[in-house]
Amino acid sequence: MAAAVLLAFGIGVRTAPEPVQKYDYAVESEGSAPLTIVDGSTLNALDGRQTMTVRGDGQIVAAYARRADVLAWVGSASYNEVAFRDADGEACTPDPSAPELCGLESIAHPGDELAVPDPYGADLWIEDFRDEGSLRMTETFPVDLTYVLASDGTAPAPAEIELAWPTPPPASREVSAWFIIAGAVLGVIGLVLLLGAVYRMRHKGGPKRRMPKVPKRPTIKSVRSPKAAAARAGAGVVILAIAAVGLGNAGTPAIAASTPQPTPTPGATEPGAAIPALDERQIRRIFERVRDTIGTADEGNDAALAATRVDGPALELKTADYALRAKDAGQIPSSPAIPQDGELALSLPQQVPADSDAWPRRLFLVAAQPQALEGGEPAPTATATPTPGPDGTVAPEPAVAVLPPVAMVLTQAGPRDAYKVEYLVALQADIPEVPATEDGTALLPPDSSLVSFPLAGVTPAYVDILTQDTASPVYDAFDIANDRFILGWGLAKQQAQQQNQAGQESPNNMAFATTAGDSPLIALATTEGGAIVTGTVRQLANVSPAEAGAKVIGQGDIQLLSGVERTERGYASTYVGQLLFYVPPLDSEGPIVVLGYAGGIVSSKEL
Repeated sequence: MAAAVLLAFGIGVRTAPEPVQKYDYAVESEGSAPLTIVDGSTLNALDGRQTMTVRGDGQIVAAYARRADVLAWVGSASYNEVAFRDADGEACTPDPSAPELCGLESIAHPGDELAVPDPYGADLWIEDFRDEGSLRMTETFPVDLTYVLASDGTAPAPAEIELAWPTPPPASREVSAWFIIAGAVLGVIGLVLLLGAVYRMRHKGGPKRRMPKVPKRPTIKSVRSPKAAAARAGAGVVILAIAAVGLGNAGTPAIAASTPQPTPTPGATEPGAAIPALDERQIRRIFERVRDTIGTADEGNDAALAATRVDGPALELKTADYALRAKDAGQIPSSPAIPQDGELALSLPQQVPADSDAWPRRLFLVAAQPQALEGGEPAPTATATPTPGPDGTVAPEPAVAVLPPVAMVLTQAGPRDAYKVEYLVALQADIPEVPATEDGTALLPPDSSLVSFPLAGVTPAYVDILTQDTASPVYDAFDIANDRFILGWGLAKQQAQQQNQAGQESPNNMAFATTAGDSPLIALATTEGGAIVTGTVRQLANVSPAEAGAKVIGQGDIQLLSGVERTERGYASTYVGQLLFYVPPLDSEGPIVVLGYAGGIVSSKEL
């Protein structure tokens, strides 16, 4: 009876509905600042899951990232910062029992900008949210991250901000756990005593009282022995005991939870520690945005749209491709396409100090179609069976091609800028082992001493091989045997083109000048100490008539880009090649490998 009373009382107290209670602090910002920031230290001023409610007119945007990144994005703009301050304006820790001593305030930070870009959708954010009129977020927020709040970047930031934390459970709920445990223990003890008494009665023949004799009945033997029954009874005791102990343990966490504990802050890092500039969520989001934007631009030959996500030598090739395809839709693009059904096969963000506000920042990605990832190599091109046409002739149907994996090096020029593809190449060799995405990798300086060949000299050395072939003193430093780029750009190809021009009915002179491009060198460290290095090659090809009065006939892309069908002066055409090298570590005897490339004509004009 006592056990039942204790259990009923404990469960009743524990399950009794109570009004939701919380520690609540609110502030209303004034002024025209377009941004408000709320630091993770403010959101962790009290224990428990934080609830932040933001109210304002129209659109409300909330985004978060590391504090250094948020402040870098804010830049020189005016902003408010919501923080706890005492009567003297000093930072303080709130005490819910004395809210008048430490309250939530909005601190103005005047700046030079009263308008900023709409922060929603920026690549810098770990996550962002948007709604109309009000926005509410409940979570356990890491202390090293910071929220930025805005309307649309031009209107003042939302004025009303409320922060709330749950109150600790009442003392009655703590006591209820002990009542439940005590009731369960008493119940188990009583049950054990009862079962023990029954067992003894059965084995001792019951109470020693003489009863009148009754007629004998036929004996019916039980199929279960008394020992088995005892075993079953014992098992029941064990099961009930375990259940009671489990019930007791169920109440224990409530006791522990009533004591304030620091809120876990996953992702917190020491200032200055090297961390990846992006996490996996950001990388996947950036990749999808880049893939979709470039895919749409490729379909419409839209150079302006492509420029929102492509830059540098990759944009040069894209722009030329679009110009050619606008005049001849059958032109094969020289810039590889990012598979629209592609998957991320590899992602490697640059490491940055946790408190760094330095830019530019780099990101290395490899994307491939699912078919190309099977077995580690692109699937072969499948050709359909030819079918006869109306006139009886047989024409092959279009091949079902599987695009090769593509590698991208993206650059974020500044905190408010989007990541743009600076290098986009089709891979011809396996990527060396690189650090995990969650670790990121270091950006190596051009004069790094960790590799087997000076990084700043890789592209110039390769250009020397393109112009001298085996006569180059650095020929053996590269894996030329497996390099396909040199087949279209090297000395042998140049000589073949010169012989072809000289053998025309009206012979032409052709001269080549190949140089290393001036694009910034990007070198990312690999796991074993080597480097993935970018490079560009520019090749100028001049064709002029060998005889006075003769004319050079422009063919193909030269005519399309120059707009001149034939000329007595000749043509000057510029070709750009993008290259991705692997440079082995210092103690390696392996050669430099051309991992991937893309190249083609970017301009042509009359001499």
